[in-house]
Amino acid sequence: MLRGRTLHPTADQARLSRFSDDVWDTSPAAIHNEQVASGAHFAPIPDRFRIPVKTFALAVLDYNMPPPLIIGSAGGDKASLVSFHQWVRTIRVLATWLETQQIQAISNVTHHDLDRYRAHVLGLSVSCSRKADYLQIVRALWAYRDHLPHECRLPPERPWGSASARQLAGDIQLGRQISLGSKQVQNSVLRAGEGDIPSWEQVNRIPRSLTHTYASEPALAATPPPIRPGSWRSTTGWTRPARAR
Repeated sequence: MLRGRTLHPTADQARLSRFSDDVWDTSPAAIHNEQVASGAHFAPIPDRFRIPVKTFALAVLDYNMPPPLIIGSAGGDKASLVSFHQWVRTIRVLATWLETQQIQAISNVTHHDLDRYRAHVLGLSVSCSRKADYLQIVRALWAYRDHLPHECRLPPERPWGSASARQLAGDIQLGRQISLGSKQVQNSVLRAGEGDIPSWEQVNRIPRSLTHTYASEPALAATPPPIRPGSWRSTTGWTRPARAR
């Protein structure tokens, strides 16, 4: 199942997980020794949907992320192992709901069914962030449809239109108004890892005036900037401040 991934030099290829296994060990593909979950578990998936879910999971490992999952880009690299494990965990909720609704196959799902699934998710006693994850997995499954057999494909139209998963989940913390004298600057918070991933071009288009304001306004000294690009220096000239020890 790691046929589409570069393996760590020390990986024992004789012990790699196979498609038929109910636990897939992805650690041999952690070439930078990144910390990932010990294994992707498929046993909790209802029997009817276990093979389709595995088929989707294999497509995530094999192919680059489809353009609909990357804002402002025509394509990208393969999904990270962190995203892979998150998707395997969250698709259980979708598969279990489909089973309770006696839907026989993913290809039988209609947009009306997806609306009912969204209503189900919104009624769960979990955080808005978790609800967004449960909705985003539908978008991920839909985005990979060209790499899946017919029985694993959702309808061709984008589920729930153009709204982001966080908007669909009712997350009101999508942005904030920052008072700059007599002006109000609307700052939309971009969060990587939720399917809607900003491109480097978008990051570098943060207005210079906004980043300078963060550095010069005492009232905003304790307010984190809208995007944390890490230790690199963007074209705006902003770098992350040193962490408190």
